This record gives sequence, structure tokens and C-alpha cells, in this order.
Amino acid sequence: FSYELGLCLEPKLEGLLPAGRRVPLLWIGLFRAPRPLDDAGTRAWLETNGAAERAKISDLHLSWSREQYAQAFNAVEDYIAAGDVYQINLTLKYHFA
Repeated sequence: FSYELGLCLEPKLEGLLPAGRRVPLLWIGLFRAPRPLDDAGTRAWLETNGAAERAKISDLHLSWSREQYAQAFNAVEDYIAAGDVYQINLTLKYHFA
């Protein structure tokens, strides 16, 4: 689901849907059975498709320190415990080369 799908479900918000959107609001895939993807399978797919050399991640670090994340996580728990919210999406950025 796209976050903007909610704009289509609530008549009051209908006018807020971006006019030039090119990403689907909903995408559904039907498959016969799940295909587990393990490390060996991923490597084989990358090599078969000529992408093994390009698919590398280096210099990985997060936008927050462990302490900053812990502080934010504790705040989320406090908001939920107080009944202010029932769900929060706590996200941070990964930076890599």
C-alpha cells in the first residue's frame, strides 16, 4: 500500500491526492508458492544478471547514534503507554557508499 491510498478511502481527503503521481496506490502480486531467498541464491541471481560487482554496500552507518535511537524509542514507548498514540513509525536513515 502507498501512504496516499488513505486519501482515496476518506472522502474529506480526496482532494489532497497528488495529481501527477506515477507510483501505484496499491500493488498486489499473486504467486504459486513463496521462494525463500538465501545468501547463496542472492549471489547467484546477482552474478547471473551481471550485477554482482555493482551490488556492494560499504561505509554503512546510521543517521542516529545508539543513544539517540534509544532516547527516541523510549519516547515512543512513553507516548503509547500514555495513550497518546497507538502506533508510531520510528525511522532513521542508513548512509552507505
